[in-house]
Amino acid sequence: MRERNKKVTKRNQTRAESDLMMNRLMLMFVIATLAVTVVMCLRNANRELAMISTVGPVMTVVCLVIAAACAAFFAFRKSKKVDDASRTFNKFNVLGIGVISLICACFYFVNPSYASIYCVAFIIGGTALYYIRYIYPTEFFAMSCLAFLEGVMFHIGYSYLSYSTLYAGVQYACRAGAIVLPVLAVIGALIAKKKAPKAKILPLILMAVITLAAAVVMIVGVTMNLFFPRSYAILVTAVVYIALGLVQTVKMI
Repeated sequence: MRERNKKVTKRNQTRAESDLMMNRLMLMFVIATLAVTVVMCLRNANRELAMISTVGPVMTVVCLVIAAACAAFFAFRKSKKVDDASRTFNKFNVLGIGVISLICACFYFVNPSYASIYCVAFIIGGTALYYIRYIYPTEFFAMSCLAFLEGVMFHIGYSYLSYSTLYAGVQYACRAGAIVLPVLAVIGALIAKKKAPKAKILPLILMAVITLAAAVVMIVGVTMNLFFPRSYAILVTAVVYIALGLVQTVKMI
C-alpha cells in the first residue's frame, strides 16, 4: 500500500511540474505576442522623422520604466526570500522581461529608425531561449545563447554605418564583441567541464569556433575592403545551429 501511495504521489508531482512548466511557457508566449504587437503597431518605417522625434523617446521611457519596475520586483522578492518554485509568474520571469525591456530601451535610444526590427528579434529570441531552457539540456541552452547573440552582433556590427556617432560606436563594439564572446564561451565551457566532467561541451565549442572564424573573416574583409556580406556569416551560424539542434532533438526522442 505504501509503495502504491508513493507511486501515486510521484505521478501527481510529475503532472503538477508539467502543468507548471506549460503554464509558464504559455504565459511568456502571450506576453511576447503582446509586446511584438505593440512594437509593430508603433513602427512607422515611412516616417523616419516621426520615429526619431516621437516614438523613439516615448518607447525609451516606457521600456526603462518597465525595466526599473521589474528590477524592483525582483529585488523585493529576493530580499523577502520568497519561494517561487511553484509560482507560474516568478521573479526570474520578471527579471527576464526587465532585461529585454532594457535592451529595447537602448535600441530606441540609439537608433529609433531600426529599433523595431531589433526589438522584435530580441523579444522573439528571448522567448525562444526561455523555451529552450525548459526543454533542452543546459549545454544546448548555452550554445543557443551564443548563436543568437553572435547573429545579432553580426547584423548590427556590419550594417551600414549610421550618421550617428553613438550608433557607429555600438556597431564597432558589436564587431569586437563577435570575436570576444566565442572566446569567452570556450573558456567557460572548459571551466564547466572541469567542474562537471560529464558535461557535453563539444557543440558549444564547435559553435564558438565557427562563429569566431566568421567574425575574423568579416573583420579582415572590412579592413581590406573586401566584399563579405553579413548575411553569409548569419547564414552559416543558422545552418550549424539548426544541424546541432536537430541532432540534440533526435537524441532526446
